[in-house]
Amino acid sequence: MGQEHSRKYAHRVYDPAPPGGHWDGDNGRGQSGGGVSRSFPPPTNVPTDDMEGFLYPNPIEDGEAISEREIVRAAHKAAPDKAPGINGVTNRALRQLVRVASHHVRSLFNRCIQEGIQPSHFKKAATIMLRKPGKKDYSDPSSFRPIALLDTLGKVLESIISERLRYAVETHGTLPGTQMGARRQRSVDTALQLITEKVHTIWSGQKKRVASLLSLDVSGALDNVSHTRLLHNMRKRRVPIRLLNWVEDFLKERRTTLTIGGYTMGERPADVGIPQGSPLPPVLYLFCNADLLEQCDDIKWRVSATGFVDDVNILTYGESTERNCRVLGQVYDRREQWARAHGTKSAEKKHELIHFSRTPKRFNTSAGMTLAGHVVDAKPDIRVLGVQLDSKLRWKAHLRQVEAKLVIRHKGASIIESSVFGTSMYAGNASTRR
Repeated sequence: MGQEHSRKYAHRVYDPAPPGGHWDGDNGRGQSGGGVSRSFPPPTNVPTDDMEGFLYPNPIEDGEAISEREIVRAAHKAAPDKAPGINGVTNRALRQLVRVASHHVRSLFNRCIQEGIQPSHFKKAATIMLRKPGKKDYSDPSSFRPIALLDTLGKVLESIISERLRYAVETHGTLPGTQMGARRQRSVDTALQLITEKVHTIWSGQKKRVASLLSLDVSGALDNVSHTRLLHNMRKRRVPIRLLNWVEDFLKERRTTLTIGGYTMGERPADVGIPQGSPLPPVLYLFCNADLLEQCDDIKWRVSATGFVDDVNILTYGESTERNCRVLGQVYDRREQWARAHGTKSAEKKHELIHFSRTPKRFNTSAGMTLAGHVVDAKPDIRVLGVQLDSKLRWKAHLRQVEAKLVIRHKGASIIESSVFGTSMYAGNASTRR
């Protein structure tokens, strides 16, 4: 009965928004709609004084026309049975289309780039709100991650554009070298290795110094990107003019439906942010964060920043933790200026601070700081790019976390195998040994 009820209402469509405005109240079913306007915020008004009369450098020359080989390679990148967009065409079916009609697809894609156009059908998405794991309160919209299910053919074009953007900026070195993620040979491992090697280098000096790391968190980074600021940053980074024009049209007049808990809300405009659902959004966000990383780097203050898409970690070192906190606070002021210029919202409560030292008794490792009215206390270990870093870089905190996860999974496996319909763990192991 419950399954029949779920199937009956799984695709129920309603539009809780009143004429001419966003809906933030109750829809009569006891469901709060506060997340609707937060998922589709109005375009961010960012200051544009610095853009007026800006002298942009000459753009990188446009590349060659898209080849059939590029199209086939991009079509085979995505998993064949991933969820399709609103037209229901899967990647598996798309591969067959590309195999028999790649010349037609090539003509379409090249025309799109030449004209600087993303077809309107490719701009329509079905946005699914997925729960972020480990959140305590799922009544808070920030505990969900919006994933846009896009047209599969359009995603192939986006994949090709992302590769060409990467190639252009990597070849001409227009992005900071400390910016990781969505770039070749700059993975999570590379970012963590860079941070830890810097700390070890600081420790290896003749003077006893302490390193301090401030890990910053951005609230809804991709969802609140200002299109005006993004295009300005791309021009500063010499993006080829045809790719720039295409991205400008790609961001315009997008529309999407929104599905939350089995209910699908009517189609509405999505005039702000970058839709998450293809390889392109992380590449575009690199242009948003590039200025921030350059502004945070300061040799005189002994400060360096490492970025991974929307994550930024600022490292400094000195003779005392108090000095480090003071410098990090001054650098954070620069970060706030960048945030205002980009319309970015900080998640101050999620900022984390740690002091690295193999001789903690020499320093006040409990020294904290205040950022935008929020107290940030130093912790013995913090989570950086999915890994727990401890103050001595002994990796004990990370091992404890891994062990805790293994215990949970073992309990889950024990519950499954203890069923009267299954085999025992012992019997399973015995049969394996035979």
